[in-house]
Amino acid sequence: MYDNYVNCAVIRFRVILIFVHLFSILNKRFDHFTGETLQMVDLMLWPWFERFLIMAKINPQMVSLEDFPLLRQWTGVMSESPAVVKCRLPLEQFLGFAKSAKMGAPNYDIGLEQDS
Repeated sequence: MYDNYVNCAVIRFRVILIFVHLFSILNKRFDHFTGETLQMVDLMLWPWFERFLIMAKINPQMVSLEDFPLLRQWTGVMSESPAVVKCRLPLEQFLGFAKSAKMGAPNYDIGLEQDS
């Protein structure tokens, strides 16, 4: 049990360091990492944050975006972007995958089911 606590603490520390670095970049910018408009770097970073937001719902002790207001603002702007809205997977599918992975049988095809 102690090992899990240490591993979680190390991961949490690393995530905070990454957030601090990203915060310093956003602090010098506007709504996006490269200025006022959505660019490729924002689209490349978004999937990681989308998953992070889901994982924060599963494990709220990890890290909260409440401590990083500019990153929280960026995730809000990004979640409303037409490109993100079009490609977003529903929360239920992310949670379904996380549940299947936790049970030891990750369902990588979740969300691919088609209605007959």
